[in-house]
Amino acid sequence: MNYNEGRFYITDMDIRMANVHLQFRERMRELSIGKVELELLELIDNGIRTSSQIAEALDKNVNSISTQLKNLRSKGYVCRKETHADSGGLEYVYYNIYEQNNTIKGIGGF
Repeated sequence: MNYNEGRFYITDMDIRMANVHLQFRERMRELSIGKVELELLELIDNGIRTSSQIAEALDKNVNSISTQLKNLRSKGYVCRKETHADSGGLEYVYYNIYEQNNTIKGIGGF
């Protein structure tokens, strides 16, 4: 903002900065996680990695846990690998993104 002859003027830079701050605030809101999601991350870090295992540990509905895991994945907090379940179907095993990156580096020899 500039001041000239007793008046304030909004510059192009002011408008760009306001837009950047708005985009930053919106992105932070998108990335925020709640108490349940923090619990899921903690369980994943402790080796409880499938939606059925997590649902059992928290005494919650598997569909609800699957939705929460999907949200964490879309926010970039976890990634998943597809595996075969004991029941014969497909199942996802979840990892925190840092662990997954380290696992990939270890396998690839980076």
